[in-house]
Amino acid sequence: MTSHLFEKDAHHLDDVSPIIQIAAGTHLSKTLCYSERFIYNYKRMRKGKQSNAGKGRKMDTKRMLIPQPISGGLILSYKCSAACRHCMYACSPQWEGDWIKEERLEEGLAQLAPTIRSSPAGPERVSLNYGLHFTGGEPFLNYDLLLRAVEIADTLDIPSTFVETNGFWCRNDAEVEDRLRLLQEAGLKGILISVNPFYTEYVPFERTERCVRVSQRVFGGNVMVYQQAYYRQFKRLGIEGRIPLEKYAEMTRDARAAQHVELFLMGRAAHKLQTSHPHRPAEAYFEQPCRPSFLRDWHNHFDN
Repeated sequence: MTSHLFEKDAHHLDDVSPIIQIAAGTHLSKTLCYSERFIYNYKRMRKGKQSNAGKGRKMDTKRMLIPQPISGGLILSYKCSAACRHCMYACSPQWEGDWIKEERLEEGLAQLAPTIRSSPAGPERVSLNYGLHFTGGEPFLNYDLLLRAVEIADTLDIPSTFVETNGFWCRNDAEVEDRLRLLQEAGLKGILISVNPFYTEYVPFERTERCVRVSQRVFGGNVMVYQQAYYRQFKRLGIEGRIPLEKYAEMTRDARAAQHVELFLMGRAAHKLQTSHPHRPAEAYFEQPCRPSFLRDWHNHFDN
């Protein structure tokens, strides 16, 4: 959780205070430097030179300072009701719960509270890359924990809070509204509902529609449908129940229809979707910097 990831006491670092940095930053920085050394040696080896030619190359092993996160998602667990092909964390029902403990929840949220920024429209509104969201896995698999997380965040005045869900649990209007009203009363500002061809393999589309409809009744304009284009398309196509990706491709007459899904080729996606993306040798990525990913201050995810 964040207590292991972040530390605020940085008075020993050139009077830069407060900052958030990786507590084990030395190890991370060395890992990045060793990656650079590997690439350097690999290139020389490919040219027929000795692989240890970079042995004397000076490496920067100072700690990398990580900026304060202005937004992010708190992963309650990696357990999910689905095992979507594109999942960047390879979440599934087979994961053990390993739900975040309440004391860790309190500790982590307290650390994030001073840095999280509200939506540009204000702390009562939600935006994808502002505020704090509760995610997974599927957070509604442990509703009591989700509710408690919202309560703690509200007492800490964390702005623009919302929950991400695939809507699997939305079996009837009354139950959905009761659950969402309780979350709203506890301080939750909004909701993000995930919609794309990978989710509809596991979540009946009528549940997605119910989730959107009732959420709009509860949260008004603080409902984000991600991705809206697929939601509108599924309604036009009259999709009911679950639908395999291959059947969806037939219906749209486009074998690459799912290519418009925004995703990261990591986790399960790297294996399940490898035939849908071009293959490149490892050296094609050697010039790609890895530091920017660690220095991003928005929409980062934190777990236990």
